[in-house]
Amino acid sequence: MKILKNTTGSIINITSLGLPIPASGQITVEVTDYMLLASSDSVTELSPLITSGDVVVNDGTEDLSVARGIAYIKHPDNAYSQKFDPTGSVLTETNTELAIKEASTTADTALNTPRYTLILQHNGTVSDNTFLGYSSLIPGDSTPVIVPTKSNLGEFAFSNSKSNADYTLEFRINSTTGTAFYSVSKTNTQFFVDDIIDQDFQQGDEIYVKYIDNGNNASDASVLLQFKALP
Repeated sequence: MKILKNTTGSIINITSLGLPIPASGQITVEVTDYMLLASSDSVTELSPLITSGDVVVNDGTEDLSVARGIAYIKHPDNAYSQKFDPTGSVLTETNTELAIKEASTTADTALNTPRYTLILQHNGTVSDNTFLGYSSLIPGDSTPVIVPTKSNLGEFAFSNSKSNADYTLEFRINSTTGTAFYSVSKTNTQFFVDDIIDQDFQQGDEIYVKYIDNGNNASDASVLLQFKALP
């Protein structure tokens, strides 16, 4: 719906539309006149009136700001003219075009942020100071896990077959002996997830995950590393 409100005490004649807006009144533009309302003559005539506040554009629910009001009359049949109800979503915009733009710039989903996983596995008992690799047949310290694309490690999951395992996991970049960028210790823990890591990698970086035994060894262990690609 497109409503033009006259905020003045005098009639405003919109010659391009052939319609008068009553003093302190309003008119509803018919759908059949949307193209006429969007014509260059109409926009040229209405824009200064909207800018001055003499005419206010309403979409049937609310009065629009100057910029949105002018845009609203310019676009007769596209997404900008369609209302959007953000209830139940994380979006705030109330028309379809702006809601789409908001989603495209703020959403962190597989649609605009590709994600991938790397899985490390170790069959049997995990010995102290073991570097977890692609498999127990490929030791992670001699055949490092390679990050395939520029990305950020944000989450990971660890699981093993023993409910009473005690261990520490240390994560390093490009070195088996350098300072760990992240470490975590667990007691009597079979599996857990962690989403507080925030570590960027370049394509081709090596990642080393070191298992340290703190008591009862883990067994048949798996680590799932969750990455999101970076531009």
